[in-house]
Amino acid sequence: MPGLQIITTKAGRAALVNAEHNGTAPLKITEIGITAAVFSANEETLTLPGEIKRIKTISGEVVAPDTMHVTIRDESSDTYTVRGIGYWLSNGVLLGVYSQPDPILQKSTQSMMLLAADTVFTTIAATSLTFGDTNFTNPPATSERQGVVELATLDETVAGKDATRAVTPAGLAPALVKAIDSHKAEADPHQAYLTADRANALYFRKLPAVTNSDTDCDTLLDTGVRDVSIANDRGVIAATKLPTGANGYGSLTTVNGGQFVQQVYTEATIAHRTWQRTGYLGANKPFEGHDWKLLWDSRTFDPGTKQDKFGYTPVQQGTGIGQTANIVKMGWSNGSGLKATVDASDLGSVVFARQRTNLNWNGIGGQPTWIYGGTTPDDVNVYNPSNFSVNYASNAGNANTWAGMPLRYAENPLGNQPYYILAIEAGHNAFSIYNRTALAVGSAINAVYATQLTGQGLQNQSIGGYLLNKNHTNPEAAGAWQLRGFAYDFASGGDGGLGTRTALWQRVA
Repeated sequence: MPGLQIITTKAGRAALVNAEHNGTAPLKITEIGITAAVFSANEETLTLPGEIKRIKTISGEVVAPDTMHVTIRDESSDTYTVRGIGYWLSNGVLLGVYSQPDPILQKSTQSMMLLAADTVFTTIAATSLTFGDTNFTNPPATSERQGVVELATLDETVAGKDATRAVTPAGLAPALVKAIDSHKAEADPHQAYLTADRANALYFRKLPAVTNSDTDCDTLLDTGVRDVSIANDRGVIAATKLPTGANGYGSLTTVNGGQFVQQVYTEATIAHRTWQRTGYLGANKPFEGHDWKLLWDSRTFDPGTKQDKFGYTPVQQGTGIGQTANIVKMGWSNGSGLKATVDASDLGSVVFARQRTNLNWNGIGGQPTWIYGGTTPDDVNVYNPSNFSVNYASNAGNANTWAGMPLRYAENPLGNQPYYILAIEAGHNAFSIYNRTALAVGSAINAVYATQLTGQGLQNQSIGGYLLNKNHTNPEAAGAWQLRGFAYDFASGGDGGLGTRTALWQRVA
């Protein structure tokens, strides 16, 4: 380590002065004291603060007028930290001290302390000092302990027989060149080495074919890979953990694909199923934890029937909210455009709007701002009704409107009964729409009109019509009738028997 600047104590310098006081007297350094304490070293120091122990196995030699190379060795089982060092003379005087805050070294129970440092004396000559125990040498280096080692020469390195000298990089290079030059020229010079081909020959060796054996397959379990011919060999099936669906009659092969191995089991029965698993070659049991997977091949699946992947995202057929599972088909028809078919029902052509708009069939009322229309099915446009003219009506009489609704001047058109009636109530000056079923006979101005009673009148052929018939058991008219009541002829003196009773029938269908 770098030179330790030793501070010489006053007591140490005084001990070195010879009797004639004209020089220094040679003295021996017999012990080295060590301490873990942090202190301020100065020339007034007489003792080593916190001294742990003194070591006598020391050696040194002068390497410069003011510098001495010192080696300290401690092979004890003591444990300590060194921050300070004291040099003790043979007469018990502390010659010099050194201290630093950080540890110089730390020793454990199992280690040997070996400290070598250059000690620099700033006020005395190092040549006036000797060491009391200079007969020990540094221990030789071994594979178990650090120590002194000699460097091997180039010849010693190339020879490769010396086990006590250390090899340098400069000596190793020519030794490697010689080893390469002397390599054998045979195709396989080192048969003891495990090559890839030799390893595969050992690792993938075939087991003999077996039949109904329940063979002990420990070997198969240990490695996980083998080429095996199987015929109902339940032991092999169990050992390779094939799915329960495997029938045990087929072939089990293993292929080395580099870092991974692939094992395939193919049945030879009518089922013709194939399982496969892949494992890592470097594992002790390559297939451990890897499940078998059933393959799709020409035996279990015809690839020719497989539909290619769409190059787009299709629309799902039906099954949406409020949708049924009916089959919807769309296609182009020359002359009719795009047509739609649901199951076997032809829905006709699809009508497209030239502009983005929604077409809702909800019977909305009011005056529209825009109207779809056209002269042909292929030419549909949007019209503004404000541009309409009476001249465009087929019959000018149908062009009269009231509040946006057309008016016709015809009495009982088509002979139908009205469902709604347009009329004015007394005391009002606006027309209103009335439901005829809400009208009452009492609303008639003249009682003559009350012959209709209620409903649709007495016509036999109208729904709701009435028929008064003395034949109380049969209305004697076409249609479906229901009995509504009876009338009796009490004036004839009768007692209301069957011969004097009249029935009231109403037509319901």
